Amino acid sequence: MTRALDRRPYIDRRPLLDELLADWHEPRIGWDGRTVTLLPDRDPPDHSVFTVVLPLTVDSPDSLAPARLWAAALPLARCGSGTLREQLEDAGGELTVRAAAGAAVLTGGCPRRDLPATLDAVRHAVHDPDPAPDRLPALAGQLAEQHLIGRTGVEVRARALARRAAFGPAAPLPPVDYPTRLLATTAADLGAYRARHTDPGWLVVDAGVTTDWPGPDSPAADEPGTDGPEAGEPTPPRRPGPVPPATVIRPDPGRPVGAAAFAARTAPAASTAYWRTALASTVLGGYFSARLWERLRAGDGRVYDPRSVVEHTAAGPCVLVTAATPAAHLPATVRAVREELAGLCRAGIEPTELRRAQHHLLGGLLRDASGRRRLAALVATWLARGVHPARLIASGAAIHRTTADDVLAAARKDLSPDAVSLAVYGAHAGHGATEFDDPGGKT
Repeated sequence: MTRALDRRPYIDRRPLLDELLADWHEPRIGWDGRTVTLLPDRDPPDHSVFTVVLPLTVDSPDSLAPARLWAAALPLARCGSGTLREQLEDAGGELTVRAAAGAAVLTGGCPRRDLPATLDAVRHAVHDPDPAPDRLPALAGQLAEQHLIGRTGVEVRARALARRAAFGPAAPLPPVDYPTRLLATTAADLGAYRARHTDPGWLVVDAGVTTDWPGPDSPAADEPGTDGPEAGEPTPPRRPGPVPPATVIRPDPGRPVGAAAFAARTAPAASTAYWRTALASTVLGGYFSARLWERLRAGDGRVYDPRSVVEHTAAGPCVLVTAATPAAHLPATVRAVREELAGLCRAGIEPTELRRAQHHLLGGLLRDASGRRRLAALVATWLARGVHPARLIASGAAIHRTTADDVLAAARKDLSPDAVSLAVYGAHAGHGATEFDDPGGKT
C-alpha cells in the first residue's frame, strides 16, 4: 500500500485503526497440516527461508537443562561427514536455533534449489540426531555462561524471583543451579530426553515448496483444540497448577540500586482473554507515555525504565511489571506501583489510553510481519506459544474489538494488587519484608 507523504507532526498523523488492520491483511499465509507457507505477491526469490518449530518436553525444572541442551545441539547433529550446520553452510545457507516458550525454533535459509535436500537433513537431525558428544561440554559451557551473564542485573534477578513466585517451585523455569545442571548433562541424558520427545513440530517456509512436514505418530495429537479453527492446533506450554501470590525479598547490601518485579499469570495466547490482559499491561507500562512511565520516570524521576510486559515462558504466559531504582527508594516505588495497579482495577482506562495501547500492539504485529524472515519468525514464535496461524491473522481484529470494559475486567482478574506476586532484589540491609507489605497487610 502506497500513501502520499504526510508532513504533519507525528502525533497528528497516527494511522487509523482501519488502516492498520488493512495493512495487517497484506501478509498472506497458507497452512496444510504441519506446514505453514508464506505466500508472496510476486515470484519467489532464489534464496528460501524456513523455520522449524519443535515443542519441547519441559514439565519440571529438572527437564529444562536436557531440553535446552538437546535443542542447542541440533545444528551439531551429524549429517554425512560433518554436521547439519556445516552442510548448510557448504551449500550457501545458514542455521540458528533459539528457545521460545516451550519450544525450540530452528531458523535458516538456503538456495531454493537446495531446499528439499536441506529440509531432509533437518528432519534427520530432529528424528535421529547424533548429539556430537565430543562437542557437548563446550556447548553446555556456552549456555551456562550466557545464563549467568544475563542474570547479573538486579532487574533480571527480580524478574526471575517473581516468575518463580507466580508459577510455583514445580514450574518448568530455570532453577538456581541451572548452570550446574547444564554442565552435568551428558549424551546419555540427551538420549533419555529424546526418547520422550515425539512431536515433530511445524515447518514455516516461503512459497514454491512442494513438501509437507510430517505430523505426529498419534492421530490424537493432531486433532484440533476445543475451540480451534483448524486441524493441527498447536499445543501451548503446559500450565502448572495455581499457587497463591507471594512476596520474596532478596537483600544485597552491596548494590546501590534495587529492583521490584510484580508477576501475574495470565490466559494462554490462543484465548480471547489474552489480548485484553495485554492491553491492560500496555496501558500500565508498555510504552513511554504509559501510566508507570508518567508517574515514576517523568514525574519524580526515581525509576529509570519502569515497564509492564506480557512474557512467554515454558510455564506459560505472565505479566511482569518491573521498576529499578536506588535501593533507598524501593519501598516507595513498590507502593506507587501497587497504587497504579489498584487504580487500573478500580477505574479502568480512558478511550484515548485504549486507542494508544491498540496502536502499540498492532504496530508491533505489523513491524514483525514485514519481510519474509520476520514473518516466518513471527508465525514460528506464536506457534511455540500454541497459536495457530489462523488465530494469529485474526489477532488484529481481536485487538480492535476489545473495549475499555474488557480491559477493566482483565485487569481485575490478572492485575489486582492482592493477586500478583512481588519480588524485591537488592534492598539494603535495613529493608525487611514489612516495608514492602501491601495496604492490606499481605506478604
